[in-house]
Amino acid sequence: MNKMTRGLSYLMGASFEAVALVIGAALAGKWLDTNYPQGFRWISITMPFCLLVIAHTFYVVLRAVVRLEKSEDEQRGKGDGL
Repeated sequence: MNKMTRGLSYLMGASFEAVALVIGAALAGKWLDTNYPQGFRWISITMPFCLLVIAHTFYVVLRAVVRLEKSEDEQRGKGDGL
């Protein structure tokens, strides 16, 4: 498999994970509101946590894609005789 195709699949997987996390945070907030009522809405706690996890996931994925591109550039450089 091409390395950039692998990077694109990582990015697509992170997008699906982000959607699942947002839906999960909304459902968890609703469940917590029903079973553990407080003076605040639980979604105000679960959603920022969810967004933090999504930001971390995209950071890791983009770092992996950059690493794949650097390794591909190094391999091209070796093949050119430089």
